[in-house]
Amino acid sequence: MADREIWAQDETRFGLKTWHKRRWMAKGYRPTWVGQQRYQWFYLYGAVEPLSGRSLFWLLPDWTKESVQFFVEQFREEVPGEVALVWDRAGSHRGLASQMPQGITPVFLPRASPELNPIEQVWKALRKELANRIFETLEELQEAVREALQKFWEQPEVLISLTAYSWWRAALETRHA
Repeated sequence: MADREIWAQDETRFGLKTWHKRRWMAKGYRPTWVGQQRYQWFYLYGAVEPLSGRSLFWLLPDWTKESVQFFVEQFREEVPGEVALVWDRAGSHRGLASQMPQGITPVFLPRASPELNPIEQVWKALRKELANRIFETLEELQEAVREALQKFWEQPEVLISLTAYSWWRAALETRHA
C-alpha cells in the first residue's frame, strides 16, 4: 500500500430527535432543555483523508448495502488512483469488500473499535454543533448539516485537526520514509 492514499469512511444517522449537550448555568439554576421525539432521519456518508483535509460527504435516505455501494462508486469518481479505504466491520461494509471498484482496497479496523476511525471525530463535532436545537423538517436539518460541513471545505485545517491522529501520521510518515 505504499502508493495509496489512506481515507477513513463511515456513515452516521441524523434525525429530528433532539441531541443534548452540557449547558453551563449559574449555581442554583437549572438550564431549560428543548426537545422533540420525532423519529425521522437520514444518513450522512463521509470519507476523509486526514493528512490533507480532503473530504467527501453525501446525504442519503438509508443505510443499506446499496447505499454504501452508491457512496463508494461516487467516491471512486471523485478520488482517482489507488486508495485504501478504512472501514469498521459493519455488515454492509463486509458484504461489499469483494465488490470494490478497481483501485480501492478496504482495510478493516479491529472489532468494536470505532474510536480508531478518524471520521468518528467529524460526527462528534457535527452532533455537538447541532445539539440543543429543534428542526421542524428533515430538509431544515439537512441544510444545517450542510452549513456545518461548509467549514471543513473552506478550512481543511479544521478537518485535519480533528482527524489526523498522531499515530495515523506517524504510521504514514514511516511508510513514506
